[in-house]
Amino acid sequence: MASRRSGINPRAVQVALGALLGFAWGTIMWLIMGQDGGARLWIYIAMTTAMLGCGVAAFFGAASARKRNERISPGGRRRKDP
Repeated sequence: MASRRSGINPRAVQVALGALLGFAWGTIMWLIMGQDGGARLWIYIAMTTAMLGCGVAAFFGAASARKRNERISPGGRRRKDP
């Protein structure tokens, strides 16, 4: 994975890779199913599986971060109650 020094967030790279793999899998599924629906069906299937790929990558990324005791919530400032 990418290092922190390069400025690229490794979790973002993991989610982007999940989207890429999902899009490729959707394209393969469209090719197997016979391409009856044309380009609109191809985009629908490829984008749907890409979104699923993002979700799966984010879930497993958060699970592995939790195992390493990393923060998975945003690091905003906490407000003190008066």
